[in-house]
Amino acid sequence: MTPTTYVDVTAVHPTKLRMLSCHASQRAWLRAHHGMDEYLDAVDRHDASRGAESGTSKAEAFVQHRGHAYPADDVVANLLSEPRP
Repeated sequence: MTPTTYVDVTAVHPTKLRMLSCHASQRAWLRAHHGMDEYLDAVDRHDASRGAESGTSKAEAFVQHRGHAYPADDVVANLLSEPRP
């Protein structure tokens, strides 16, 4: 699916990786079962890929579900475009 909204996470990306590395049960499971915790590198690659698509260094991408009974307008994009206090 093609993303409908991108969020530039460049400024918070190092914090995001630090927080993910603290996910002890996930990290322990991956190390025990696969001998690695490559998920941190995967997140870095994924955020860089989405960043390249959106013209930033790092980004997250979202797709609004537009099925029956869901809003026709892009709620996430509207929320992100509103001025924040």
